Amino acid sequence: MSAAVVRQAAVAAWLACAALPTGQAATLAEALDAAMARDGQVRSARQELAAARARWDQAKGSLWPQLNLTGNANRTRQDLSYDGGILPDRQDQFGTRGYNLQLTQALYRREDIARRQVTHLAVQQAAAQAVVAEHALVVRVAQPWFEACQHDHLARAAAADVARQRVRLDASTRRLRAGDLAAHEAASVGADLAQAQARQIESEAERAQRLFMLSELTGWTLGMAEVACLGSPVRADTEGLPVWLDLAGEHSPELQAARLAVEVARAQVDQAGSGHSPTLDLVASKGLARQGPSASLNVGSQARTESIGVQLSVPVFSGGAVSARSREALAQLGKSEAELDSLRARLRQDVAGHWRSLQVALTHGQAATQRVEALTAREAAVQRLMALGQAVDADVFQVQQELAMARAEEVRLLGMASLAQFRLKAQTGQPWATPEPSPEPLPGPPTSAITVQP
Repeated sequence: MSAAVVRQAAVAAWLACAALPTGQAATLAEALDAAMARDGQVRSARQELAAARARWDQAKGSLWPQLNLTGNANRTRQDLSYDGGILPDRQDQFGTRGYNLQLTQALYRREDIARRQVTHLAVQQAAAQAVVAEHALVVRVAQPWFEACQHDHLARAAAADVARQRVRLDASTRRLRAGDLAAHEAASVGADLAQAQARQIESEAERAQRLFMLSELTGWTLGMAEVACLGSPVRADTEGLPVWLDLAGEHSPELQAARLAVEVARAQVDQAGSGHSPTLDLVASKGLARQGPSASLNVGSQARTESIGVQLSVPVFSGGAVSARSREALAQLGKSEAELDSLRARLRQDVAGHWRSLQVALTHGQAATQRVEALTAREAAVQRLMALGQAVDADVFQVQQELAMARAEEVRLLGMASLAQFRLKAQTGQPWATPEPSPEPLPGPPTSAITVQP
């Protein structure tokens, strides 16, 4: 393994946080667990999945026999009159009571079959939507996590630069008082210090913003000491864009959810049209009816009935409701197919964009690593020349300034590569492993300052 690759791995593993006590700092995996437990979109998707499973259980209930028991108790009064006056008018009162037990087993109901298919597909769609919500949350948590580590590195590097500039300013002030330095040169040193302080404040503000975003997502109160910056998942891309596009087309959680939405809509078209289909049921019943004695007949009676048979029901006219539901279902199917096509095109563009960002960051990151190595060697050479009296403080300072900028650019590019590859994995449905802390010694920020001779 080349020195450049080793250095890239070390800088990416540090990404701004020198070794933190692992017993006190939270890992990215723990932050993801905390965010999953409280994120509204994830909880909503999981509740929708639970509701879809309940609807699936409801639809399966039509497979079982339906058993109903009814009972009644009535008091009846009758006023009887007879034509022709053959019999005298009279009033009769009596009580009735009874029960009926009916068993119905569906033999063929196309609507129930279609409903079970719709609810079964809806469970799969809800599960896919839950995965989409979780993948989206992973990216929303990982991005500020990596960026917080990156800006922490930049803030520490800026602090070291401020320290160097202060040393340089002190030396310039002494030389100005001794008459060895022009006033405009001393003012230029002061301006360089102000710029270094501005970079430090900007990096610290960016870091604070990322920590706030993490706190909002996880519900934790996070400081940089609680963020365990881990090894970067970035690696050289050997697949190429066509491979990533194929992976996205086959395994993207968003595409899978959209495809299932089309299948659900297609099943709903069949369900809507089933309203024109006949139904066939097996019906068995057993009942008892008892009538008490009346005023005219002082004798009670009871009747027991048992029956079994099939019942055919053919819909004839429903006021156009079934046809309207079919048109609605067809429109929803067309909408789902259009959304799938739109999502497929957008996903390919997003994957191509993230792949391009990965390639650019990796290529420029390798160049930045080589520049850091070259400037490190140049710094050592200038330090040796200075010890021999063949270089001055300004030469050393110039090299260290260029080295600090090159290191900051190297970290920035490696951070971009990490996030680009993270997004690629999320959009193509590829599993990602939460990086572990690097076993190699983690590099610290560039804190070397020039040695200024009074």
